[in-house]
Amino acid sequence: MSTSRNIYLKMKTLEEAREILFTRFSHITSFPGETVSVPDAVGRVTAEPVSARLSSPNYQSAAMDGIAVKA
Repeated sequence: MSTSRNIYLKMKTLEEAREILFTRFSHITSFPGETVSVPDAVGRVTAEPVSARLSSPNYQSAAMDGIAVKA
């Protein structure tokens, strides 16, 4: 087994990674948000946090935050 392809031996620091990211994608600032219906939102990304008016179930049942469902 060859270890010559171990990508973790050349890790970047956080500052170096940010510099690379912002340099390569400096032409992209942000995209304007828009309101779309739920069926049209399939496969899209939210522009800001989304929360529900009512929680279902109405008690804390999740073991962790950030549950994603396919509904």
